[in-house]
Amino acid sequence: MARSLPAIGQALMTLAWRQADTPVDLDGRRTETRDWFAGKTVYGRLKAAMYPPATYAILFPALGRTSLAAARFVFAISGLWALIYIAYAGIRAADLLPEMRIGGDHTIAPLLCIVAAISANHAILSAVTSGQFVLQALAVLVAAMTTACRPRTRDSLAADVLAAMLFVLAMAKPQVALLFGWTLLFKAGRLRIVFMAAIAYAALTLVACTFQGSNLWTAQAHQFKWAARNAMPEGYGNINLWLASAGLGRWIIAAWVLLASTTAAWVYLNRRADLWILVGLTAIVARIWCYHRAHDDVLLILPLIALFRIARQTTGPAGRLAMLLFAVLSLAMFFQAGHGRLALHGELINTVHVAVWFATAGFLMWAAPNCPAIRIEVPIDEATAAMPTMEVA
Repeated sequence: MARSLPAIGQALMTLAWRQADTPVDLDGRRTETRDWFAGKTVYGRLKAAMYPPATYAILFPALGRTSLAAARFVFAISGLWALIYIAYAGIRAADLLPEMRIGGDHTIAPLLCIVAAISANHAILSAVTSGQFVLQALAVLVAAMTTACRPRTRDSLAADVLAAMLFVLAMAKPQVALLFGWTLLFKAGRLRIVFMAAIAYAALTLVACTFQGSNLWTAQAHQFKWAARNAMPEGYGNINLWLASAGLGRWIIAAWVLLASTTAAWVYLNRRADLWILVGLTAIVARIWCYHRAHDDVLLILPLIALFRIARQTTGPAGRLAMLLFAVLSLAMFFQAGHGRLALHGELINTVHVAVWFATAGFLMWAAPNCPAIRIEVPIDEATAAMPTMEVA
């Protein structure tokens, strides 16, 4: 942590104020957004333009009419907020808040442990340096999940609207957020949230398409074909590359559908399991499900939180194994493959990363039905309430 936090802080300050260093991804998203709403062709002309139309509508308030300097500052502030919120979510999930209050146990070691593990993830620094918005997407995604699945708000229209809005914002990076829709649907048990989110996302897509002179279907099809053709050879640790390297590239779309369907079935069957176990497993699936680069490894923060939560609140071999996997995953995600002096060992680090992800996923799949004693983050009188069921309201 002593090494990671100062580096992240310096990167945030550089992003906000050091104009000599241009964050490549932020500058690219700004150009794409401005060109999109200026009616200029984006797909096919700008090679890095691989996001769906709704993403540009979501990014427009921050990037559409702002200078690069203002956009840098906005992204730096929102990135700082995202980091604080994700760390807070981890602290709360691990039930460390009582220890931070007056009269608590004042055991600082677990608090330092979870904060250090989160901040040591190499992808945080990579995302901040390049101006990627994956941190912001992850933070609002976590907020959407916890808002929707909190028992005390399950009958609240305001909470449902908030959860839907947050999920739509997270869908600015659909490759990160999309699969979490199953948790939103089956764990929260609120079809209304998913319906509102789908309507809002479609509306954003429709509005964005009007600036390109194309209908919704044409724009989405064009985006998908362009992204599929240009993104497949890049990134690491995903089924796109695995199938392509095995000469099975034509099966990539089928593999996407199969993996998404399997995730949906698993989440439905384990919908009464702890939210963080579902979120942690879904994050690993989302990481390998489609094209991702190294900065999207911030997804691995979610299973990290799930493991620490299990280790803190489960005794016996399960708790010890969760703590061991927590330590191994933290250490593995400290290293970025193909970076600096480690470039020669990139393939080895890639392999280690994927092996740890699969081991963690296997444990979380086992823990979902076998770790029912994990405490729920609600008052005692509400924790005894019945689990939500699917309903239309």
